[in-house]
Amino acid sequence: MALNATDLVQWAYDQVDMAPHIATLTRLARKCETIVEFGVRGAVSTWALLDGLPATGLMYSVEVNGNHNMPPRVTSDPRWTLIIGDDLDPAVHAQLPDHADLVFIDTTHEYEQTVAELAYALTLTPDRIVMHDYVMEPVLRAGTEFCAREGWRVRANELPFGLATLVPE
Repeated sequence: MALNATDLVQWAYDQVDMAPHIATLTRLARKCETIVEFGVRGAVSTWALLDGLPATGLMYSVEVNGNHNMPPRVTSDPRWTLIIGDDLDPAVHAQLPDHADLVFIDTTHEYEQTVAELAYALTLTPDRIVMHDYVMEPVLRAGTEFCAREGWRVRANELPFGLATLVPE
């Protein structure tokens, strides 16, 4: 049975907080050849990004815990690679590409972790960094400081849960 956009919407609402942002993620992925995602959880963001990713694109997702319920739409996509481990571990970095058009961050929401993820994301020379839960103080603070320090800006921040798209000035 083929899964469609309606299936993604239902999956997203079952997973709660990513549902309002699936159309944005799919639209952003259309402009990418390579995507790196930090944090998978229920794979709603993964599914949405894969739906937009061109047929020639590649996506790498890093998840510290591989025991999440992931939909077959994601796990069966040949463009997708799941890496189990800490996204700040050099051994994980060795499995990632040298460049990503888009980096998506949705992990611990702790300030220090988010600061370190943004620093690593910058080494991938992305066109944009997308952060989920940008309404949470540690994530917002890390993102605001990153933008001020690196000359980036928040292009958009969708509510209710905060999906911030950061771009270079």
